[in-house]
Amino acid sequence: MIQTAPIFTDHMVLQRDKNVAVFGTGTAGESVRVSLPAQNRTVSGCVGGDGTWCVYLPPLTAGTGMTLEVAGAENQLVYTDVAVGEVWLAGGQSNMEFMLKDAKGGAEALQHCAESGVRCFRVPRNTFPDAAYAQEFAESRWELATPETAGVWSAVAYWAAQELAQRLGVPVGIVGCNYGGSSVSC
Repeated sequence: MIQTAPIFTDHMVLQRDKNVAVFGTGTAGESVRVSLPAQNRTVSGCVGGDGTWCVYLPPLTAGTGMTLEVAGAENQLVYTDVAVGEVWLAGGQSNMEFMLKDAKGGAEALQHCAESGVRCFRVPRNTFPDAAYAQEFAESRWELATPETAGVWSAVAYWAAQELAQRLGVPVGIVGCNYGGSSVSC
């Protein structure tokens, strides 16, 4: 049975103008087909002997409201409201972790964040990859910017992404991977 890595969820943002890796796990030898019908892109591959697979979608153009389909011999996964734009990693410690709701001007930003074109995937915080972390990561999801969700996003990352979205006219996805007082290995 084909599975994708946890970062592939509804509302995800895929990088524009570059080859896009789509990857996951499955049964060794199983075929995999990945398609983004809105851009007439379909690629195929096969699960390797180690139980992992990876295929590359050719460069995509910016847009929203798309569907990403991932099919194996036994199942099909369909992700909706997929966007193509810019994807940025927001890694760091307490300065990157500082939440939008606590920042000067954050409350005002939250009132208008739904129109920002920004989405976020927050990587769970843990000091080592144990079973609890793997479960938490599997339950993580891309989030749309709303007053209810964006308040706990990185303030620095949100404002940088909002500026990029406005200047470039494309959706911007933040992968929030920040953990105050920790080493980079965490």
